[in-house]
Amino acid sequence: MRKAKYILKKPHVFKRYLNTTISFVGELNVLMKYLIFVECTVISIIIASVLFQLIFVPTSLAASTLYIAVSCTVLSQIFVLSWISNEIEVESLSISDALFESRWYEQTQKVKKIIIIIMMRSRKPLRIMIGPFYPLTIHTALNLKKEFDLREKQTKHLETAAPDKDINEIKKLIDEAHEDATEFSRLINELHKAWLELKEAIDNRRANLLRNERAQQYRFDPNEAESWMSEQELYMVEERGRDETSARNFMKKYGSLVAAVEAYADTIRGLGETVKALSAEGHPLAEQVAVKQSQLDKLYAGLKDLAQERRAKLDEALQLFLINREVGDLEQWIADRKVVASSHELGQDYDHVTLLWERFMEFAHDTETIRSERVAGVNDIADYLIAAGHSDSATIAEWKDGLNEAWQD
Repeated sequence: MRKAKYILKKPHVFKRYLNTTISFVGELNVLMKYLIFVECTVISIIIASVLFQLIFVPTSLAASTLYIAVSCTVLSQIFVLSWISNEIEVESLSISDALFESRWYEQTQKVKKIIIIIMMRSRKPLRIMIGPFYPLTIHTALNLKKEFDLREKQTKHLETAAPDKDINEIKKLIDEAHEDATEFSRLINELHKAWLELKEAIDNRRANLLRNERAQQYRFDPNEAESWMSEQELYMVEERGRDETSARNFMKKYGSLVAAVEAYADTIRGLGETVKALSAEGHPLAEQVAVKQSQLDKLYAGLKDLAQERRAKLDEALQLFLINREVGDLEQWIADRKVVASSHELGQDYDHVTLLWERFMEFAHDTETIRSERVAGVNDIADYLIAAGHSDSATIAEWKDGLNEAWQD
């Protein structure tokens, strides 16, 4: 929303800024895409060579440590490049969403044209390319993790296959008191130690990749959550219904919407748990994702407040329609009774007069009963709504006074 407010405040400046950014990314792709392609290719070759060296070629502890350090370094380069490229793509795509959620329709016609141009251009994301083939995104880095998982499986398979066969042959020679038995024992111990170090390095690297994957995944989940919450805000339109029936229908639909908003708390809570885990692990992106989570929490709290506010307004609308119906029914009833009470018929004889008197007494009793029940009930409801600060208190008071005047007449 801050981005949208800035665009609406200075659309011409933002348009120039966007054009400059698009030109910069285009020039960067021209200058760097083949260089990035070569770098990614070289990094892939280095990783494959290092894994081959660790798995199939006997190496010393120092060499194994060096190979693992090289792998971590080149993988970190890919993750940094992917992160920057992914940020450019995500931010460029968010421009259109931010404008759509703003009050662009309240701007002048000239500003609207600029906004439409910006929105149309923002539908095409800005991307850093790997050569002429495909964009460099976080998925590129995650593909490296998949490759790493494959190599890990191959390592585990190798652990339970070929080495055991060779080592068993060597142990048989040692048991037979071979002349080089001492040297064989030393080599087996070194091999076993190197193998354990390799497994530990793989486990550590896997843990780091999983941690980075979780952090990168968090970049997508909040965007999805923001889109969902923005969509719910669009559904919370200022609509009260035209009558009691339509108001009840709105209440029914809105009940489902409020339930969905309440249930979404689990999603927000889950994202918060991810942030806590990253903070506990000391992840370098922990502070950044914590800020993002704080924004999400505020956005969700605002959505819940808006949902409660809309529910309260719908409740008020329904109460208004109910009391309006009750007042209308009573006013019609009073008008009908007024016709009867205004009758000038006096009777033609004693029996007729007696009959009219009995009917009048019954009429008076029924009228007084209704007065003490329905009219008093409507007055109580009206007083309660006015005291509760109903937004239509003035209208309710007017209806109440009109009803009481009709009754007095």
